[in-house]
Amino acid sequence: MVDKFPSGNQDESRTNDSGDPEVPIVAHPHEASTKKQEPGKYARRTAHYISIAYQFVLASLGWLFKGVKIAFQSANFWIAIATVVIAVSTSIYAYYAGKQWKAMDRQLDQMIKQMPELQKSAKAAEDSAQIAKDALRPYLSIEAIKVVVFKPSKPIFFWIIWKNDGNSPTIINKSVRWTAISATIPTEKSCVPGNEQLTQHLVVTPHNTRPQSIEIPVGRFRPDQIADVINGRQYFWFCGNVVYTSLEKQESFPLCSYTADLKLFQECKADQGEERAATPN
Repeated sequence: MVDKFPSGNQDESRTNDSGDPEVPIVAHPHEASTKKQEPGKYARRTAHYISIAYQFVLASLGWLFKGVKIAFQSANFWIAIATVVIAVSTSIYAYYAGKQWKAMDRQLDQMIKQMPELQKSAKAAEDSAQIAKDALRPYLSIEAIKVVVFKPSKPIFFWIIWKNDGNSPTIINKSVRWTAISATIPTEKSCVPGNEQLTQHLVVTPHNTRPQSIEIPVGRFRPDQIADVINGRQYFWFCGNVVYTSLEKQESFPLCSYTADLKLFQECKADQGEERAATPN
């Protein structure tokens, strides 16, 4: 086999367009090895930085936990916490208390402005209640006084006819407590204290009458006094204090009546001078 040398065309093909021969590019062995080693170097460097950060974080957390532990074990820490809590609570309370105070102040202003109307309404309600109460209460009065027996030798006996013009029943607990004969017209001040004659709880129904019998025993007055009354020379009278029940409440009024003819009884005068009351023997 015959060896052939490269032809001239081959030599020409090795030249570039400019006519210079092509130079082969040879990689430097150190540079190639460096490029192959760079990924491992960067990984170690990154791991190193992460380790430093991790150690820093651990150290920071350790110091933080240590500080928190010391703080929790310190009385000053809790005092400070309590002070902060009290301050915050006080601020919140003051805020809402201020709002409530403003609301109450506005309500007070409205009430002050409405006070005249409220007073009128209250007065109207009070008047209405009083009218309703007056419409229900009993109205007790004396319709008539009738003398039945008036003689020296017999007990004096007369009737008091009570009348109730109200809309509720009433109970008379007390009435006449003193009887007398005098030469002058008696007044309400002429009624002297004596043994009260207690009424046996007379019930007077609404819009009705009820008689009460009064009996004076023989000897209470002298025969000449009784004769003077019969002949119109002296006055026979009685007095007391009427106590009766009105809508579960006790009411009273003074009682004083006199007669000069044993037929017509009149009320004692309150504006006359004090008169002397005749007393029995």
